[in-house]
Amino acid sequence: MNNHNVPTLSDPSLLKLDVAYVDGEWVKAKSGKTFEVHDPTTGKPIGSVPEMDASDTEAAIAAAAAAFKTFKHWTGRERAKVLRRWYELMIAHQGDIATLITWENGKPIADARGEATYAASFFEWFSEEAPRV
Repeated sequence: MNNHNVPTLSDPSLLKLDVAYVDGEWVKAKSGKTFEVHDPTTGKPIGSVPEMDASDTEAAIAAAAAAFKTFKHWTGRERAKVLRRWYELMIAHQGDIATLITWENGKPIADARGEATYAASFFEWFSEEAPRV
């Protein structure tokens, strides 16, 4: 799939096409199928994403269940550090996240920035609550 009018990102590695993150790796759908995502302002395809099916979903669930066997033994402080780092990364890349949201669904950039900040705020809140668990 060719990308049409890919927006300029501070960190181009944030845009992944044709793959999903499962079990610590970027993977394609087992079927190899993808579907196009279109720019709502032009109707042109902007890229494609994997068309994950039930077997892909089951593999992702199995990977999450396996990871939980280790994660459940982490202390609240250990979990808090991971959540805090995720928050920090989301804030650091807020501009690029907002650009991608706008490109994908046509949302005004100011709204997209607010959405990125709002999403990050959940990681911040949970990182602050995790040590209390």
